[in-house]
Amino acid sequence: MSKSIQTTQSLFPSESEWAQLQQQAAIVVKTGFLPRAVDTAEKAITIALKGRELGIPPMQAYSHIHIIQGKPTISAELMLSLIYKNCPGAVVNYIENTDKKCVIEATRPAHKATKFSYSIEEAKLAGLLSKDSWKNYPAAMLRARAVSIMARAQFPDAVMGCSYIPEELGADV
Repeated sequence: MSKSIQTTQSLFPSESEWAQLQQQAAIVVKTGFLPRAVDTAEKAITIALKGRELGIPPMQAYSHIHIIQGKPTISAELMLSLIYKNCPGAVVNYIENTDKKCVIEATRPAHKATKFSYSIEEAKLAGLLSKDSWKNYPAAMLRARAVSIMARAQFPDAVMGCSYIPEELGADV
């Protein structure tokens, strides 16, 4: 892990930071800029605090963190970002990325490369192919699933407990 992971003390905002976060959350919710499910300042604050734990700013947290069934999930894009940020020397290569299959090879420093994949057949068995995102963007959806599988198995410390993409827990994002 890199030194960029915050200490426990810095995870909790000071009184002035807390007041500022409350003001910002109230304003951001009123803009309509956030996902529909983030409809209160309290929800926005919760996402911003989770982002703080992950070392990302509030607006990035609002874009990439989703609470599904009470569990924080993050986008595959943020998973990769956290892997590169928190595990210097990590290498993630796409071996195959088509509408039928995504294969990723990932390496941690001083470890052997490991391959991870997700196929359209697996998506079909999971009942995913009827969803619009799977119909319209199968390669992107396969890539996201392969990334989350890889992140859970190879880099759980880097994604710090946010090891599922929203779609894996049933969300239509």
